Formats: sequence, structure tokens, C-alpha cells
Amino acid sequence: MKLFDRYRDFPPGLRGIGLDAEFDYDRRTDTFSAFEKCLRVFSSLVYKRYLSHFNINTGSEYLFLLNKQLPNILFKTILLEELVETRQEKIEIECFDEELEFFDNEDISRFASIFALIGRHIPDWFVVKNLGCFPNLAPSVKGSTPKNILLRILNIQPTVIIQKVLYALNARDFNKTKPIILTRGHSGLFSEILPQLTKDFRLHAIRNTFDDIYAASELSQPLKRSDLKDAFDEAFQGFLATTLLNSNFSEAFRSIFLSIITRKVNRLINSADPLSAAVQELKTKHRSSIFLCDGLYENSGIAIYNALKRHNITVVTTEHGLTAGISRLRQMMINYAEPRTTDVMLTYNKSSSAVFRSSKNYDLVAVECGAPHETKHVRLHRTQRWFSRRVLGLTNVTIFYVSTNLLTNNNGFAPPYPPDSIRYLMERMLLQNVFPNIRKEIVYKYYPSENYLYSNHPYLDFLSGLPKITVAGNEDFRYLRTAADIIVTSSPTSTLGWAIGTKKPVIFLHSRKFDPLQDAGTISAFRECFFVFDTDETDWGSKLIEFLNQPFHHITDLWSQKLQSQTKHDNCMLLDDTKDAGRTGAAYIRQLAGL
Repeated sequence: MKLFDRYRDFPPGLRGIGLDAEFDYDRRTDTFSAFEKCLRVFSSLVYKRYLSHFNINTGSEYLFLLNKQLPNILFKTILLEELVETRQEKIEIECFDEELEFFDNEDISRFASIFALIGRHIPDWFVVKNLGCFPNLAPSVKGSTPKNILLRILNIQPTVIIQKVLYALNARDFNKTKPIILTRGHSGLFSEILPQLTKDFRLHAIRNTFDDIYAASELSQPLKRSDLKDAFDEAFQGFLATTLLNSNFSEAFRSIFLSIITRKVNRLINSADPLSAAVQELKTKHRSSIFLCDGLYENSGIAIYNALKRHNITVVTTEHGLTAGISRLRQMMINYAEPRTTDVMLTYNKSSSAVFRSSKNYDLVAVECGAPHETKHVRLHRTQRWFSRRVLGLTNVTIFYVSTNLLTNNNGFAPPYPPDSIRYLMERMLLQNVFPNIRKEIVYKYYPSENYLYSNHPYLDFLSGLPKITVAGNEDFRYLRTAADIIVTSSPTSTLGWAIGTKKPVIFLHSRKFDPLQDAGTISAFRECFFVFDTDETDWGSKLIEFLNQPFHHITDLWSQKLQSQTKHDNCMLLDDTKDAGRTGAAYIRQLAGL
């Protein structure tokens, strides 16, 4: 049997059903919970034996990132084992060259087929067939890129331009009496704080220096997979005995798991001294005691944070968006996120601060700064709206659907983040069943990242024969948002912040199972502030059609009633319009520096 004749890793539904659809929600959740407990035991063992000199603020249990590749490998191993039980002949897995390049440095590569990787470890059951090079140009998009220069210019605040010029001048050694802050980042809050610091500090940009040192460190030695085998068996033996009943599959999972972890541990060890030397050099030269960034993540973040703390440098991190304060998944994963590698969090709102303080980093300081000005307010709104609508060819009332249904492949997040099959089906529902029945113009902005090999983005296949839906392409939503009269989105992500900043009606598609809001209180607040549709209900599509087909003035009348609720919840879980984010963040840093 050819695996992808009966099932399709991607796109799910294009050729048979996606394999991940065979793993229902409750089972995914239970398996993940048990896996997390084992991983935390394993992390503690590895930390104690090899990495005890590293600083991990949330504790040794949270050394290895939980929510991406590792559980994904486990889920796919389980699925293949169960598939084998129903077959007598070998299963053939056909893949292109790009899908058989399994590792990109220390992690599984973006296009790699984990099914093929598992299959190669079990040749008695699987045949992996190489189809050669992918016949079309492999997708390369990894995020939105502002293509229209004028739209980007229109969004720049004049004061920010002036302040950035001053920052550039200030970064030079014109006034050697000022203390120096080391900086790295580019997010909105980070960028608005920087210019506010130039009066009292000189700023030295690190850019990619630390990341390059980390990436150049060896993946091999001093540890081998066999060195970590005992820790793995101690942590996972009981779990695997009840999860993967076939020893071949259990051994395949262990081998792949240890290949990844050994690489990560070796790089942490091998990068420690070079990073420490680089930090020491900077500190000696600049006498800095503060490092301002927009996040130290993944394995490299641990390594960089460790080097900074070895030299008593305080790490201050700016939040990216609304997610931490409203997302259940983010709350679940908080000990694997920023609190692991920071001393101070500059946040958007009180809810975000509360989530960060709930981590096991009990010394963490969280300061509410509000959202960046560029998120909360649209500069030259009328001009931007006229130009963006002209770019998109819009003439009537427009619904702007900003999709968050990213197809993740090997970077699939942990439950309750939905698997690709669920995200695919939801997108199909909206594009084939809902929007074609709406009597208004539609702009479709799909998530601009590609993690599978395909000639054309599969979501665009849904639009065949639907000329009334305009595709926004890879243009950044923040530069097109003024074109919208109504915005539809889902998932508690930074996209929601940009939508709220338009002051236009926002429709939020919510599920209690997949990527849900934080708790019942958050759901209740969202129902007060936005138009919320529950996608767990079987008739949510027809309800959305009925709502959107109302006269536009009816929708705006209803929306005006919700603006008071937004003001009520603003500083708690939204953008906190009462604060100047840049000034508030800079004021705290001055206090931290003793000024």
C-alpha cells in the first residue's frame, strides 16, 4: 500500500483524509499530558547530569521546548503503528528530496516528512521511495513582507522617524558619560521604547551577533546519544510501554527523539564559552548591565540568557502582542516561553502580566506598558484607506478575512493547538460555504508561511470560480487593515491587536477545543467586546452568513454598543489605550538603571 494514496500528510482532504484526523481531540490531549510529564522528568535528569551550570528561570523541568516537534513525532509514530496493525504488506512512503532532508541544523527541517523518517527506522514495515527533486519551485515564504512602499511609509509616525535618527546618532560615542544598554529586536513595543531611551542612554545594537555564535557551535561532542539513553529510559519507559505497543516503533521514536535532543544539548554545551566570551568583551567595552530584547526563545535563547547572566546582565523583554493574556495555550506553555529567559517583562496589559507572573520564575517583574502606538492607532487613516482600497480594487462594503489557520507540518503545536486537518477543514468551510454566500466584497488574507511542498497554496484552490473574493497575497495585514469595513479572524494572536486598532467591527471565531481563549471570563469579555461565533456549533457557518448579510448600518449600530465594553476591558486584556507604551517602558528601564 502507498501511504499517501489512502491518506495524505498534506493537504488533508485533497487526497483522502489527513492522517492526523485519525487522532481525536480527547486522545491527543490525554497523550500529550502524559508525554509532558515524562519530558519534564527527562529534562530534569539531563539538566542535573550535564547542564546544571545553566540558568533556567522556570526550573530544570522546562529545559526542552514541549509544544512543537517532539509531540508531533510521537503522534505520527502512534498513527503509523496503528496503520501497520491493519495491513499485511509493506507500506510505501513516497517523498521528494526536500522531504527526505530530515534535519536543519539541530531541528527537524521545515519540509521534512516525519512519516518517512520513522519509516526509515523500521525497514521491515516501510519502504521509503525517493521521487527526486520537487518538480516545482519549493515554497519559500516564511512570513508577511510589506511590498507596497507607500503603504509602509504612510504607517510610520513622524516622531518615530525623528527619534530613530536621534537613536542612530546616540548610538555613537558622542557622549561617553551615558550608560550603555545592549539591544536586540524589532517588535513594535521594542521599537517604540528605544527612541525614548536616547536622552539618558547610549544604545548598542547586538543584532545577530549572539545567534551567529550559537549557530556556529558544534552539534557533535561531547555527548553521544548513548549518553542520554539512560535518562530517556528512566523517564519514558513506562509511558512508551503503554503508548507504543510494538517495540520497533518504540525504538524508532527513541532514536529520533535522542537524535534531536543530543544535538540540542551539545550545542548548549559547546556554545557556552564562546557566548560568555562575547558577553564579557561587550561588558568590558561598554560597561553595560541591561540587555533589552523582544525575546530569547528556543534552545539558542537559553544559551544566550545563560551567557548574559554569567556576567550579571539584567534581561528586559518586550511582549509581542495580546496572546499571553488571552490564550489558554499560551498560559499552558508559559514556563517554556519568555519567563525561562528573562528577568523583566514589559507587557501589553494586566492580564498578560498576570500570566507571566504565574510562571515558575518567581522573581520575574512584569510591567504593563500598553500596546505600541502603531497597533492602537492608524496614522493618516483616510489616506491609507483610500490607497489600500485602490491597491485591492475595492469599491463596496468589504469584509476582510485575516486567516490564522497556518499549516504547520513539523512545527505543529501541542493541544489545544489544532492539527493541520482541522485548520484545513475550517478554511474550506469559510472559503467554500460561508463567504460565497455573503452579499458583500471579501478580501482574503491567508497566513503567509509555507511548510509543505506544493505548486500553489492549497487554500487558493478553494477560490476557483469565486471572483468576488480578492486575495491580499503576502502583503502585511497591518498595512492593508484600513481597507476593511468588517474584520473576521480567529485565534488569540497578534493579528487581533491590529484588527482592534482599526476601530472597525471585529468578528472572532472561537473554539473551546482548538486554540481557545484563556478561560470563561475571557470568553465572556470577548462576547461583550466583539462579535463571537462558536465554531464548535454545527450551524456556526449559517449563523455567520446570516449575520454578515445584514445591512452594514445594522452591524455598525451593534458595534457601537460594544465600544463601551472595549473601554471597560481595555487595560485588563486588550491594548491599554491609557498608556504611552514607549514612554512607560523607557521610564521603567530608567528606574532599573537607577536614574
